[in-house]
Amino acid sequence: MNFQFSIAGRGDDPEIRKMVADCSMPGRLGVSFEREPDFFLGCTVTGHNHRVYIGRNTERGELAFLAVTANMPRYIEGSVKTIGYLGNLRVAENYQGRFLPLKAMKFLRENEINAGNDLCFSVVARENITPRRIFNEHARPSFPKSIPVGNIYTAGIAVGRKRKTRLSPLIIRKGTPALLNDIISFLNREGARKLLSPRYSREDFTDNGLTRGFKLEDMRLAFSGGEIIGTIGFWDQSAYKQSVVSSYDRSLQLFKPFYNTAAAFLGSFTGLHPLPKIGGNIVSAYAAFICIKDNDLSVFRPLLDSIYNLAAERGKHHLLVGLAENDPLLEGVKKYRHISYHSIIYLFSHRGELPENISGSNTLEIEIPYVEIASL
Repeated sequence: MNFQFSIAGRGDDPEIRKMVADCSMPGRLGVSFEREPDFFLGCTVTGHNHRVYIGRNTERGELAFLAVTANMPRYIEGSVKTIGYLGNLRVAENYQGRFLPLKAMKFLRENEINAGNDLCFSVVARENITPRRIFNEHARPSFPKSIPVGNIYTAGIAVGRKRKTRLSPLIIRKGTPALLNDIISFLNREGARKLLSPRYSREDFTDNGLTRGFKLEDMRLAFSGGEIIGTIGFWDQSAYKQSVVSSYDRSLQLFKPFYNTAAAFLGSFTGLHPLPKIGGNIVSAYAAFICIKDNDLSVFRPLLDSIYNLAAERGKHHLLVGLAENDPLLEGVKKYRHISYHSIIYLFSHRGELPENISGSNTLEIEIPYVEIASL
């Protein structure tokens, strides 16, 4: 069986959108991540210099493989390095378990090295066993060696009625263009303390599509003594990215009728929404740009409340919040009613040579990573 690999063009868009709609992520709640009306719109948020790789069965002409890469400056142990990202990895069901991944990664690897991308990371759902086995845990000798450097806990918080504002000595303000330079300085200064946190520029919030659809006035800033000490943003990407329910596991199937009945009768009091049908959209938005000085929960909690309330105002049913499992801020997220998803962050080098200080043993296990889940 022969395959042809290439960088995708606009003419490939309809087939790519069909492929991502047909491939769902397994778990308690099965989800397919759709990209209507244009797959390429969502690629800009993955990083700079994004590329969409595809592989076709030359005999049938059908799409068999998909991957997206990008890069941007990120922090590793306080230093800034240009780090690549590999995501949106899809192998069509008919071609899983064949030699396709081996051939596809060879093509991708050569192109990424030629483009100057070496050190990279990927994020794989813990429940998504097949790609973990193929690309990470039992990778072929010709695949780049990857090491796990952290685990992400994503909470799909059920949004109900607005919460009462916590009593706090902090001043919380909306983001404004006049504050953008201060916001970026804070994100970069505090972000340097977390592995893989992006280093932002002004253009990232104004010109280049990295924050597509994000409005600066939807950022909330915590001030103390006139200084920014915390940020969080409300990021609605539904105009170009959708999460669609593909399945419920048995426990959720049993729970769903009771929950939906309660939501129907008590919705006017609680604000809760019924769980969607199979094929229905998860009406959600992301909590993004989570950056808190000294990981202070007393700063994070009122900020998260403010974004939760904004999600309620905007009619969202769920607010997606993703933090590393060893992040102290996660305690504040778990107080909310939510469904959890678990992912693993892998770091790898296309050339096969990880930096000396990155061994996958003890060096990075004590570091707290931060990956913007809205960019995945």
